[in-house]
Amino acid sequence: MIAVGAEQQMGLGELAAVLRRRRGTIAAIVIVGTALVGCVGFLIPPHYTAKAQVVVEPQLVNLIGGQPAINQPADEAAVMTELTAIKSHDLLERVLDSLASRGVLRDSVSSARGGAAEVRQQLWARLSDWLPRPVVKWLSGPTWLTLPLLERHLNVFQEQGSHVIAVSYTSSDPQEAATIANRITQVYLEQHVAQQRAGIDNALAWFDRRIPELAERVQQLDTKLQQDQTASGLGDTSQANLMAQLSDVNRQLVTAEADLRAREARYQSIRARQAGGEDVVKYLDTPALNELRRKEAELLQVYARMSGVGYRGANPVLDPIRGQLQSIRQEMAHAAQAAIANLAGDVQATTAQVNALRQRVTALQQASTDVKLQSLQREVVTSRQLYASLEQRHEQLREQREGLSPTVQLLSMAAPPERPSSPSPILFIPPAAVLFAMFGGFTALLLERLDTTLRSARDVANHAGLPCVGLVPRMLGRDRPHRYLLERPFAPYSEAIRAVVAGLRLTSSPNASNVILVTSSLPGEGKTTLAISLAVYLAQLSRRVLLIDMDFRRPAVLRELGGTAQVSMADLLLSNHPAAEYIRHLPDYKLDCLPLRRGVGVDPVKLFATEQLPRLLEHLRAQYDCIVIDSAPLMAVTETRLLAALADTVLLGIRWGKTHREVASSAAALLADPLSYQGKPPPRLASALTQVDLKRHARYRSGANGEFLVEYARYYSTDETRTLPATSHRGTTTGNGRPSGDRHA
Repeated sequence: MIAVGAEQQMGLGELAAVLRRRRGTIAAIVIVGTALVGCVGFLIPPHYTAKAQVVVEPQLVNLIGGQPAINQPADEAAVMTELTAIKSHDLLERVLDSLASRGVLRDSVSSARGGAAEVRQQLWARLSDWLPRPVVKWLSGPTWLTLPLLERHLNVFQEQGSHVIAVSYTSSDPQEAATIANRITQVYLEQHVAQQRAGIDNALAWFDRRIPELAERVQQLDTKLQQDQTASGLGDTSQANLMAQLSDVNRQLVTAEADLRAREARYQSIRARQAGGEDVVKYLDTPALNELRRKEAELLQVYARMSGVGYRGANPVLDPIRGQLQSIRQEMAHAAQAAIANLAGDVQATTAQVNALRQRVTALQQASTDVKLQSLQREVVTSRQLYASLEQRHEQLREQREGLSPTVQLLSMAAPPERPSSPSPILFIPPAAVLFAMFGGFTALLLERLDTTLRSARDVANHAGLPCVGLVPRMLGRDRPHRYLLERPFAPYSEAIRAVVAGLRLTSSPNASNVILVTSSLPGEGKTTLAISLAVYLAQLSRRVLLIDMDFRRPAVLRELGGTAQVSMADLLLSNHPAAEYIRHLPDYKLDCLPLRRGVGVDPVKLFATEQLPRLLEHLRAQYDCIVIDSAPLMAVTETRLLAALADTVLLGIRWGKTHREVASSAAALLADPLSYQGKPPPRLASALTQVDLKRHARYRSGANGEFLVEYARYYSTDETRTLPATSHRGTTTGNGRPSGDRHA
């Protein structure tokens, strides 16, 4: 339970250790991922955005007297309406038809660009041959302009709350972006003017039908009025003169009232703009102001031309021009005030004229006593007023159509952009590196969680429940470990074997013989190398050591030491010859070896059914201080469990970074099972990590043993090469003449 809890909880220090151990994986993920992002960003062509601008202005129409006045001011709703109209499907379809019919788009797209774009196109052409077709189509986009593509790359927006509308289009070709943005603007302006002109034409057509009908109605009323006057006895000159005067005065009154409304509207508009702080000079039209405007325009042209050739700031050339401009603008301000005063005087004079005409009409009406005639006269007057109003409005619409001023005007055309609007591929590299670093960290944590191998003494103790007496480093090269042990007694490998012997308490003077069974969970975990090295080192301690190969399936001791075996274990137990006849003495290593060959056709478990094997070991115990037995893997065969009951110490070899926790735990459980010993005292159990990568092992927080070996290797690396012999024994050869393999590597 304690081991499980420790595994589930990971502190900050352990997290940092995991990231440090897996820094190679994280660095590879960051480098590969960032490189891929950079390559993709470089291969994707840059996008350019071209922008055209239009402005929504108040509509100016010509009223009576030819003076301009504001008909309808532009507001936020009008701007949003125009903005929505530009993005309508009908307008965009017209734009597509216009581009297709004129061939402008094909010409702009076919224009080739050199430099980096040409290199990018060549690289993209090569890469597209290997990528899937859907990916190529998604990255490159369609090769022709469609309505969805036009809507996706078109952006119409209001410029910072003003009456200016921006029409921008984004494309991989700057000329194409400018062409499409300008064409959208032109088609919209043409459509806008056409719609305004069509509205005026419809109104003019209605006036053309209505005015003749009203003229005929006025003529009929005049004829009826004359007939009624004659029938009523009012046909004399005085009466006819009265009616004529009344009709003439009414006509003058209608004209004067219309003139008064026009003058008042213009005067109030000018005063409102003046009160709002706006320059009203441009809304006034007088000969003096026109002359001053002309002079101002000429001076501005001269000023712009002189400024363009390098005259800037205070200088004797531009200062007189600035003075003349200031003088002319002052004169324009005085002329504007005079014009406004004239407008006020005109309004007052027209008001007095209207009041006088109204008084005269009242007097003439009072002079008439016939109610019927008065009613008919009023109808005649009303009809004439309506006729005059329609004629006036008809004339206004005709003048407005001739001098039509659209409410939306072009402010600036789109020019081909010189710099791309899309971000540079270099900007993708830092965030991509950060993201892939995070992904690499998560991957490292995932790999750490999925790694169920044993890598430290603490892992062995937590998961297998066995004490770890040593960490045996792996050896690179072709030197045999047992020879390396003799030639380099201060190397990390030698120190590790020394630590295993000390951990098994084999260094003190023995009171009784020790039978050490060396095994492993699965094949390939370095048990044979560990057994031979353990026997060789014990022999150097002036002990009588016997090395026995009891791997009945695949004996490997002779493969490491050289030579051939003459007898199998079955032959040895069933024959009457003593074991001493088959024991070989190895003077180079100062130990004895009992090599056995593979038994064919014999069940190894039958050898444990009799007392011959225990008697053999008891006989050998009396002759040797230490007996090291190399057995078969524990999880692979059955006889190893039976051999454990005959040993004093069982050393389980666990391969560092390869043996899984479940396998080692199962092997330890088999060794610790009391039923395997049938009431006998169980042997002492221990383990050793084999083939340890010291550099990688130092990254784990696994106790002081591994760190000691790393520091030991650093400390003695130079002294060894200087003090020890430079010669090294190579591995012995097998019967076929080839160098024997190194099972520990």
